[in-house]
Amino acid sequence: MPGHYAQRAKHIHFFVHAKGYEPLATQLYFAGDDRNETDRLMRKSLIVQPASAKVRGRSGTRMRFELALRKRRSNPPEAVRLFPELEGEYRSNNKLFPVLERDREDATTYQLVRSGDRLDARMRGMPDAELIFDAPLEFRVVEFGVAGHVVRDAAGRTALEYQGIDGRRHRADKV
Repeated sequence: MPGHYAQRAKHIHFFVHAKGYEPLATQLYFAGDDRNETDRLMRKSLIVQPASAKVRGRSGTRMRFELALRKRRSNPPEAVRLFPELEGEYRSNNKLFPVLERDREDATTYQLVRSGDRLDARMRGMPDAELIFDAPLEFRVVEFGVAGHVVRDAAGRTALEYQGIDGRRHRADKV
Protein backbone atom coordinates (compact mmCIF):
# COMPACT_ATOMS: atom_id res chain seq x y z
CA MET A 1 0.00 0.00 0.00
CA PRO A 2 1.35 3.47 -0.82
CA GLY A 3 2.37 5.84 1.94
CA HIS A 4 1.12 9.33 2.82
CA TYR A 5 2.59 12.55 1.46
CA ALA A 6 1.63 16.16 2.22
CA GLN A 7 -1.98 16.10 3.46
CA ARG A 8 -3.06 13.44 0.97
CA ALA A 9 -4.79 10.15 1.72
CA LYS A 10 -3.07 6.99 0.48
CA HIS A 11 -3.84 6.60 -3.20
CA ILE A 12 -2.64 5.27 -6.56
CA HIS A 13 -2.74 7.37 -9.74
CA PHE A 14 -4.02 5.97 -13.04
CA PHE A 15 -3.31 7.70 -16.36
CA VAL A 16 -4.83 5.61 -19.15
CA HIS A 17 -4.40 6.37 -22.85
CA ALA A 18 -5.77 4.29 -25.73
CA LYS A 19 -6.02 5.15 -29.42
CA GLY A 20 -9.51 6.40 -30.28
CA TYR A 21 -10.43 7.20 -26.65
CA GLU A 22 -10.17 10.24 -24.41
CA PRO A 23 -7.38 10.03 -21.83
CA LEU A 24 -8.47 9.04 -18.33
CA ALA A 25 -6.84 10.39 -15.19
CA THR A 26 -8.13 9.10 -11.87
CA GLN A 27 -7.02 7.88 -8.47
CA LEU A 28 -7.84 4.88 -6.30
CA TYR A 29 -8.18 5.40 -2.52
CA PHE A 30 -8.23 2.84 0.29
CA ALA A 31 -11.07 2.30 2.77
CA GLY A 32 -10.09 2.89 6.38
CA ASP A 33 -7.52 5.64 5.73
CA ASP A 34 -8.10 8.43 8.28
CA ARG A 35 -7.03 11.06 5.73
CA ASN A 36 -9.90 10.18 3.37
CA GLU A 37 -12.08 12.61 5.35
CA THR A 38 -9.68 15.56 5.02
CA ASP A 39 -8.20 15.04 1.53
CA ARG A 40 -9.96 17.68 -0.61
CA LEU A 41 -9.19 15.76 -3.82
CA MET A 42 -10.62 12.41 -2.67
CA ARG A 43 -14.02 11.29 -3.97
CA LYS A 44 -15.96 8.58 -2.13
CA SER A 45 -16.72 6.77 -5.40
CA LEU A 46 -12.97 6.09 -5.78
CA ILE A 47 -12.53 4.23 -2.47
CA VAL A 48 -11.88 0.49 -2.66
CA GLN A 49 -12.12 -2.07 0.12
CA PRO A 50 -9.09 -4.39 0.14
CA ALA A 51 -9.99 -8.01 0.93
CA SER A 52 -7.76 -10.85 2.05
CA ALA A 53 -7.13 -13.33 -0.73
CA LYS A 54 -4.70 -15.89 -2.02
CA VAL A 55 -2.52 -14.17 -4.63
CA ARG A 56 -0.36 -16.49 -6.72
CA GLY A 57 -0.52 -19.11 -3.99
CA ARG A 58 0.34 -16.79 -1.07
CA SER A 59 -1.62 -14.68 1.40
CA GLY A 60 -2.27 -11.21 0.02
CA THR A 61 -4.87 -8.56 -0.67
CA ARG A 62 -7.16 -8.22 -3.66
CA MET A 63 -9.20 -5.22 -4.83
CA ARG A 64 -11.47 -4.48 -7.76
CA PHE A 65 -11.40 -1.05 -9.40
CA GLU A 66 -13.11 -0.63 -12.78
CA LEU A 67 -11.99 1.92 -15.35
CA ALA A 68 -14.11 3.00 -18.33
CA LEU A 69 -12.88 5.02 -21.31
CA ARG A 70 -14.96 7.45 -23.40
CA LYS A 71 -14.72 7.31 -27.19
CA ARG A 72 -12.84 10.31 -28.51
CA ARG A 73 -14.81 12.85 -30.51
CA SER A 74 -13.29 15.60 -32.60
CA ASN A 75 -13.30 19.07 -31.13
CA PRO A 76 -16.25 21.05 -32.56
CA PRO A 77 -15.22 22.98 -35.72
CA GLU A 78 -16.42 26.22 -34.05
CA ALA A 79 -13.91 25.62 -31.23
CA VAL A 80 -11.06 24.75 -33.62
CA ARG A 81 -11.64 28.04 -35.48
CA LEU A 82 -11.01 29.87 -32.16
CA PHE A 83 -7.69 28.11 -31.46
CA PRO A 84 -5.47 30.74 -33.15
CA GLU A 85 -6.82 33.49 -30.86
CA LEU A 86 -6.67 31.20 -27.79
CA GLU A 87 -2.99 30.35 -28.31
CA GLY A 88 -0.58 32.19 -26.05
CA GLU A 89 0.53 32.65 -22.46
CA TYR A 90 -1.94 32.61 -19.56
CA ARG A 91 -1.42 33.58 -15.94
CA SER A 92 -3.54 32.78 -12.90
CA ASN A 93 -3.36 34.17 -9.39
CA ASN A 94 -4.35 30.75 -8.00
CA LYS A 95 -2.13 27.71 -7.76
CA LEU A 96 -3.26 24.83 -9.97
CA PHE A 97 -2.45 22.22 -7.29
CA PRO A 98 -2.91 24.17 -4.02
CA VAL A 99 -2.87 21.11 -1.74
CA LEU A 100 0.53 19.86 -2.85
CA GLU A 101 3.65 21.11 -1.12
CA ARG A 102 5.57 20.74 -4.39
CA ASP A 103 3.43 23.41 -6.08
CA ARG A 104 5.78 25.99 -7.58
CA GLU A 105 5.39 29.67 -8.32
CA ASP A 106 5.64 28.99 -12.08
CA ALA A 107 2.68 26.62 -11.89
CA THR A 108 0.45 29.66 -12.35
CA THR A 109 1.79 30.43 -15.86
CA TYR A 110 1.24 28.21 -18.88
CA GLN A 111 1.05 28.30 -22.67
CA LEU A 112 -1.81 27.17 -24.90
CA VAL A 113 -0.31 25.69 -28.06
CA ARG A 114 -2.21 24.52 -31.15
CA SER A 115 -1.34 21.30 -32.97
CA GLY A 116 -3.81 20.67 -35.80
CA ASP A 117 -7.27 20.33 -34.27
CA ARG A 118 -5.82 20.04 -30.73
CA LEU A 119 -5.11 22.73 -28.18
CA ASP A 120 -2.62 21.75 -25.47
CA ALA A 121 -1.72 23.38 -22.16
CA ARG A 122 2.06 23.46 -21.70
CA MET A 123 3.48 24.11 -18.23
CA ARG A 124 7.16 23.87 -17.27
CA GLY A 125 8.02 20.54 -15.70
CA MET A 126 4.69 18.92 -16.67
CA PRO A 127 3.62 16.89 -19.71
CA ASP A 128 1.37 18.67 -22.22
CA ALA A 129 -2.33 18.28 -21.45
CA GLU A 130 -5.04 18.54 -24.11
CA LEU A 131 -8.03 20.84 -23.77
CA ILE A 132 -10.99 18.75 -24.96
CA PHE A 133 -13.81 21.00 -26.18
CA ASP A 134 -17.41 19.80 -25.69
CA ALA A 135 -18.82 23.04 -27.14
CA PRO A 136 -17.18 26.04 -28.84
CA LEU A 137 -16.29 27.74 -25.54
CA GLU A 138 -16.46 24.84 -23.03
CA PHE A 139 -13.48 22.58 -22.33
CA ARG A 140 -12.07 19.88 -20.05
CA VAL A 141 -8.47 19.04 -19.18
CA VAL A 142 -8.72 15.43 -18.06
CA GLU A 143 -5.18 15.13 -16.67
CA PHE A 144 -5.78 18.04 -14.27
CA GLY A 145 -9.43 17.34 -13.40
CA VAL A 146 -10.44 20.73 -14.82
CA ALA A 147 -13.68 21.81 -16.52
CA GLY A 148 -14.17 25.36 -17.71
CA HIS A 149 -15.02 27.86 -20.40
CA VAL A 150 -13.49 30.69 -22.42
CA VAL A 151 -14.59 34.21 -21.47
CA ARG A 152 -13.90 37.72 -22.76
CA ASP A 153 -13.98 40.92 -20.73
CA ALA A 154 -15.56 44.20 -21.91
CA ALA A 155 -12.31 45.09 -23.73
CA GLY A 156 -12.36 41.74 -25.60
CA ARG A 157 -9.42 40.22 -23.68
CA THR A 158 -9.50 36.44 -23.41
CA ALA A 159 -9.48 34.50 -20.15
CA LEU A 160 -10.16 30.92 -19.05
CA GLU A 161 -12.43 30.28 -16.08
CA TYR A 162 -12.44 26.77 -14.67
CA GLN A 163 -13.15 24.65 -11.65
CA GLY A 164 -10.22 22.57 -10.46
CA ILE A 165 -10.26 19.12 -8.96
CA ASP A 166 -10.11 20.84 -5.56
CA GLY A 167 -13.56 22.36 -6.24
CA ARG A 168 -12.23 25.94 -6.30
CA ARG A 169 -12.95 28.40 -9.11
CA HIS A 170 -9.89 29.65 -11.02
CA ARG A 171 -9.33 32.30 -13.68
CA ALA A 172 -6.34 32.57 -16.00
CA ASP A 173 -5.94 35.74 -18.06
CA LYS A 174 -4.15 35.81 -21.40
CA VAL A 175 -1.04 38.00 -21.14
